[in-house]
Amino acid sequence: MRIAFISKQYYSNIGGIEKVIENFRKSFSSKGHEVFVLNQNGLTKNLFKFNSKNFSLGFNLIFELNKLKPEIVHFHGFRIINFFPWIYCKLTKTPCIITPHFDYNRNLFREKINFFVHKLMNFNKIFALTLREESILKELGFKKIELIPDSVDTELFKQIPKSKLLLRKKLNLGKKSFIVLFLGRLASNKGIPYLINAFNEIKTKDKKLVIIGKENPAFLDTTYKYYESIAEKMHAKDVVFAGKFSEKGVIDAVNSVDVLVLPSISSEAFGLVLIEAMACGKPVIGTSIEGIKEVIVDGFNGFLVPPKKTDELTVALELLLNPLLRNKMGNNGLKLVKQKYSLTAVSEKHINAYFELIP
Repeated sequence: MRIAFISKQYYSNIGGIEKVIENFRKSFSSKGHEVFVLNQNGLTKNLFKFNSKNFSLGFNLIFELNKLKPEIVHFHGFRIINFFPWIYCKLTKTPCIITPHFDYNRNLFREKINFFVHKLMNFNKIFALTLREESILKELGFKKIELIPDSVDTELFKQIPKSKLLLRKKLNLGKKSFIVLFLGRLASNKGIPYLINAFNEIKTKDKKLVIIGKENPAFLDTTYKYYESIAEKMHAKDVVFAGKFSEKGVIDAVNSVDVLVLPSISSEAFGLVLIEAMACGKPVIGTSIEGIKEVIVDGFNGFLVPPKKTDELTVALELLLNPLLRNKMGNNGLKLVKQKYSLTAVSEKHINAYFELIP
């Protein structure tokens, strides 16, 4: 099968959507399918040249699609770049699917317009990542929705023996220190200041909070300098700002810590880092917001706490000072990933859906 993915951005600009596309590209290719990833600058196959500065309706992608003649086109994200590739699909009667990856803000006029336009596109199928996303899509009038969650490559994200882990030594962390990890973009909606505050109140001296992720110097509140200043004001001395890691480094980091926290203060489309940590046998803590609360089963594979409630986040972290509870929740999360979120299982659902649409 010849499959074309359409995305504004791709793998060198690491983020949840880009990582998902790359995982599917590798998985589908390993099964003998031809997979192409197209972004606003043209065609990529296995490699990628990234530049997202130019505004694009995707007009040039019509010519690339015409050369490739894919049997199915899969769009990722409600983006303006989808417009002309969608026209190609309609003119050539090529089945087209979209995974929105969205966090809908009803108060933004541009999003209302964006959703209205994509509803008119009448895709052959829409993949919703969560029950909440499915519900909103139906409310907005979308049809032909199938619920398929995000996935994690369990061949990459897996438990690694302690003897092979490097993070604690690299960052000069104690072998027995209680290590809390934040992993993700340094975005203002991620709630990092609340995590720093909650962590600072944990009643143990042997602790570290490690913050790993990509900053965006274009915005003040998405830089390491900004969060370092917040930690300084809180007199939080046990916070390590580690910078951006490679995928291999991220896998090592997740395996090296005791718990991963996603303290977002507004809804997440899914929360991919949660299932990555679960695949490594780690307990997770997240805020009880849409997206996250469908991944964390409170008291089973981690804890859910209200957003911005630092006292309750501190309590959850202190409960996980208990290694027996950490192990139990970590094992529960690992079982849940294997049952529901493995790349192998989710890829199979995608391929089956593709074949159903191909004439």
